[in-house]
Amino acid sequence: MIGTIFLTNIPTGIFADKYGRKTALIVALLLQLFGETLFLFAYGYLSFVFIVIIAGLGFSFMTGTVTALIYETLKEKQKENEMQKAVGKKIAFEKTAGIIAPLVISFYITSFVMNKFNFLVILTIFFVVISLIISFFLEEPIHIQEMNKTNSTLNIIKEGLKLLKENKNLRRIILLSVFAYPLMAYLYILYQQYFVESAVPSYFFGIFLSISSLISLISSKYTYKLEKKLGMEKTVLLVTLLPGLIYTVMAVVFHPIFSPLLFCLVYFPIGMYEPLFSDYQNRHIAGENRATILSMINMFTSAYIVVIGLVIGFIANHSLTYAFLFMGIVILLGATLFRINESHTRVAKT
Repeated sequence: MIGTIFLTNIPTGIFADKYGRKTALIVALLLQLFGETLFLFAYGYLSFVFIVIIAGLGFSFMTGTVTALIYETLKEKQKENEMQKAVGKKIAFEKTAGIIAPLVISFYITSFVMNKFNFLVILTIFFVVISLIISFFLEEPIHIQEMNKTNSTLNIIKEGLKLLKENKNLRRIILLSVFAYPLMAYLYILYQQYFVESAVPSYFFGIFLSISSLISLISSKYTYKLEKKLGMEKTVLLVTLLPGLIYTVMAVVFHPIFSPLLFCLVYFPIGMYEPLFSDYQNRHIAGENRATILSMINMFTSAYIVVIGLVIGFIANHSLTYAFLFMGIVILLGATLFRINESHTRVAKT
């Protein structure tokens, strides 16, 4: 899936800038609907590989498109300084599903029977259809639609590459966001084995996953308030250093009570990651090629996640302790080497 996202990020970003973010979202949801429907008929390995590729392409259409649409909508209303608040709300809605779904599944999937899984797939399809219907009623800023109609695909790519080459502050923000990335996708994979080795009862797995989503929901929703209270530099340090420190502690703590607490605690900084970096990156990007540049950034991030994920997986096969220790050290190094301050987030006025 990550490989598909990596290969299709820039083409889908250009599509979003050229033909509209609303159109890109509709295509993304159509692909998700197609992929979820195929789950009802898939029984072989290659079928699931095909579904994952479809899902990856759908996610690729989403990459950069959602945040680009949010930022441009705020900018049109002269409220772009509320980006952290808006993205926090978006994540809060996403995490609400992350709270409800694991709890429902924990009580519903009492045995591995195909009918139970099919019902959950059908339920997912139902909500994707609802999302698809809603997407047709989204409004996109008119000036962006008109601007992109006259801008060629080649120009969009050239302008995007030029910005990444010339804007040192944006590059610094990107480097920090990539190399201090909290690696939550791999935490989501490793936590089950971590709980098993920590002797956590299996019926608590879904409950703690829901609690972690709740913590992430709260932290993402109120990121902008925390930044106002602590200041930009201290907040960024908290968000980038804390996951590395917690992973390092998880490397040596295997306890039925403290292990779940550490797992839930790490979602506090994870929840703040996207609101902060979405805001900082979007400040430096012009509206007409926003989705393309965000897709370029995500392509770079995806490449890093693929490589680092293979290393984490290899280490975890031998020792979960060393895997968490490796994750912690990598994040701490990234957070230390590519620290940013308020000067990096300021945009020169033209």
